[in-house]
Amino acid sequence: LKRGPKTMTSETTDAEGGSGGSSVLRPGASHDGADARAIDPHSFIDPEDGPLQLDPTTGVPKVLKAYVVHQDPVITVVPNFLSDREVAHLIELSEEYWVPSVVGTGVYKTNDESKDLKNKASPNRTSYSAMLRSAQTAEVERIEHRLAHLAGMDVDYLERLNMVSAWAV
Repeated sequence: LKRGPKTMTSETTDAEGGSGGSSVLRPGASHDGADARAIDPHSFIDPEDGPLQLDPTTGVPKVLKAYVVHQDPVITVVPNFLSDREVAHLIELSEEYWVPSVVGTGVYKTNDESKDLKNKASPNRTSYSAMLRSAQTAEVERIEHRLAHLAGMDVDYLERLNMVSAWAV
């Protein structure tokens, strides 16, 4: 992703990692951090681009476009990153693993999170989490590789996918 002098742009990437060009961030709302905004990822899709060309294996568009909607911290929206089938698969995998979400507490003293931070339940946290295993299924592995590519990192350094539900399960 790159930022022009006055406009935010996004670079598109095909499934093989090649560049697909760049496009200007469309929704005109200011994202200066003064207030929170809900962003509909589908609002970035330009009808003039025509129908999405989907990969027959994954159901995901052959070209994904990433849009930077906030600079500090960098927040990026990727419409259609997951197909409906992939979302259903992730939810199905999570069904038996939901547990109350925890929060990390502690003080950095040694720069070793395993020593400095402890996860514990919080009465203020009402969500539930389900941690998936790395490459738990072929579909999870494809998602992990797509995510690692988007993040510009090797999949070996990607953390496990953690599903979060804000509703009681």
